[in-house]
Amino acid sequence: MATVRRSRSGPLAQCYSTDVIVVSQPAADALSAGPSIKRDRFSFRIGAMHRTSASMGIDLDNAEWEKKVMNSWPKMCTFVVREILQTERAYIASLEEIILGYMMPLHGYLLAKGEGPNFIHTVFGNINKLRQLHEELLDKLHTACGDPHEFADVFIETDFDHYREYCIHYTDANDFLQKSMNENEKLKMFITQCQNDLEHALPLHSHLIKPVQRILKYHLMLREMLKYIDSEAVIYQDVKEAHGKMKSVAEEINTSFKKERTEQLATPSSIARRRSKEIKCTYKTN
Repeated sequence: MATVRRSRSGPLAQCYSTDVIVVSQPAADALSAGPSIKRDRFSFRIGAMHRTSASMGIDLDNAEWEKKVMNSWPKMCTFVVREILQTERAYIASLEEIILGYMMPLHGYLLAKGEGPNFIHTVFGNINKLRQLHEELLDKLHTACGDPHEFADVFIETDFDHYREYCIHYTDANDFLQKSMNENEKLKMFITQCQNDLEHALPLHSHLIKPVQRILKYHLMLREMLKYIDSEAVIYQDVKEAHGKMKSVAEEINTSFKKERTEQLATPSSIARRRSKEIKCTYKTN
């Protein structure tokens, strides 16, 4: 077992509520032993139960919850409310797996090599802040699900600015990750081992795009909800305002992303400029 002490500053400063992280097996040992040595696939979950929001365990099939929602929303809207909560919970679990299954083992591996946090910061960005944001968001949505006005207000009042930073840097982060793995076979082996430990069918870069996908889905789910609400009903305006807010967030991210890519392509030293094939990403905001 190895112990890694968390820095009080830098990109990992907000990761965990404890100062000591226990790693099941030093990365250097795993690499020197070869890829056939498999770390405990559950070791990345150390302390997760203490950090995960209590609402991660909400029972959406509970009769009391069902009654509360059914009495407050048009029937078809209850399915959308359930979808929002279920997918929110699954999304948080995905962020936890990225952080605990990839980022922390990589942090230990790089620390053992005497390297700084640049790789972690470049590849994972502010994903810790996104996790914290969504743990709070799920708590609020679950509390408010029996009141359509309050449910809509959660989206209206929540600040999603962290997504702008994550999304505009996503393509560069992916480029940097692929380039680093192509140039460093041991790093590639380690990341692949993390993937195997998590039993993920898809590689890391396929999971890093999930925040981009998630932030662009809210306005679509809220738009679906509007279809089942009488336009004369009071809650229609509340949900419409929430939909407008989340659509604006998606459009702003799309605009910022395109602007960032344009500036990068105009800079000879940028990663995007060096690539032989441009990665294109189109966001649907209707």
